[in-house]
Amino acid sequence: MRPFFAIAVALALAGCRKNAKDEIEKFALDAVAAARADGGLGPDLVDADLVEQVRRVQLARRTMLDTFDRQALVAVLAGEAGPDRQYPPAERPLRQRERATRGLRAVLSGPCRASRDTDGAVIHVQRMVAPVVGQPEEVSQAMEQLDGALRGVDGAVVVCEHGKVGLVVHRARDGRLKLVDMIDLEKPPIEINPNDPTMK
Repeated sequence: MRPFFAIAVALALAGCRKNAKDEIEKFALDAVAAARADGGLGPDLVDADLVEQVRRVQLARRTMLDTFDRQALVAVLAGEAGPDRQYPPAERPLRQRERATRGLRAVLSGPCRASRDTDGAVIHVQRMVAPVVGQPEEVSQAMEQLDGALRGVDGAVVVCEHGKVGLVVHRARDGRLKLVDMIDLEKPPIEINPNDPTMK
């Protein structure tokens, strides 16, 4: 590789990394601003399908703290457990966004800044999909599917005057960044729980 060409490639790669960093940090702040606005988080900011996959795997993990009953866990993975079971499937993405909006409003206040945190997002996903000894095959399959769907995941940390939250984001098929999950970083390891009845 010629020296000039090598320098040009290095500069281009550095520019791409900076652009990606700026894009993710801007997205994180835009998501917080949307949550604070009257309309809350809109469907353009959230990957509804991935959020539902995440919700079911997280709820399966919580269920396994009490039972490894295969029938109960299959029901969880089918979306027949947690507060969303009371809503028609078409309405569930809206309810998820409403809970996420309330979660961000409850945790964050005051001026905010964001920083890209790819490693934090990857670690969060790895924890979600880590097998639990004794889990049924259906749970293993759901975790493997989620792991595959979230390959290339990215993230950001938002620090405000009050509150600190990790955002897990993924680039959707349309090329736009979408919110997948959120974690209250001041109360680890409890996520902003999409199944918490108090956030219904």
